Amino acid sequence: MAELLAESDRQPEQADHFSLLTGHDGSLRKPIEQMKTALFYPNGGLPLLIVGDSGTGKSYMAELMHEFAIAQGLLAPDAPLCLLQLRPVRQ
Repeated sequence: MAELLAESDRQPEQADHFSLLTGHDGSLRKPIEQMKTALFYPNGGLPLLIVGDSGTGKSYMAELMHEFAIAQGLLAPDAPLCLLQLRPVRQ
């Protein structure tokens, strides 16, 4: 894990897309580091599942991750962003 974080730190610092998030330097620091680590994981990264209550910014976080991955050269500039929104079934 430490090696992967070190690798993400060596990547060129373009715009830090995550600085747009409230809490990027506080409560969201560790989750952002974990997402960056997953994106830089060898052989194409790791799949990510973002869960949380409605209105907490999950889609926005996914958009920022997508932009970050393109900026870092992990995705092609024209790579699509596919979001699945799964809502609980109410009985």
